[in-house]
Amino acid sequence: MKIAIFNNSKPYNLSESFGSIKNLAAIINSNKNLTLQIETHTDNILDRKSIVLLSVARAEAIKALMVGMGVPSYQLKTKGFGASKPITDNRDEAHRRKNRRVEIEVISN
Repeated sequence: MKIAIFNNSKPYNLSESFGSIKNLAAIINSNKNLTLQIETHTDNILDRKSIVLLSVARAEAIKALMVGMGVPSYQLKTKGFGASKPITDNRDEAHRRKNRRVEIEVISN
């Protein structure tokens, strides 16, 4: 499931992300023992410091939306990895798009 879609180099979710985020919030709200970590990744186009900050801001933006949907903040952890964990090289836009992603990890149940 694609959780969030972002404009290039922006930390704000595009409107087409809201449905996926809302579905995930409903799952968490129905299980108060569930804690998730929102992990965000970027391509390597900007300098290292900028992409790490962008990645952190994206994770926090998703968390803020979910808290606004009733998810207690203590059930959500965030981690921005920047470009440190690519799933493919960054040779062209199609490959960079794959590296710009959000992963959700269950860290307690």
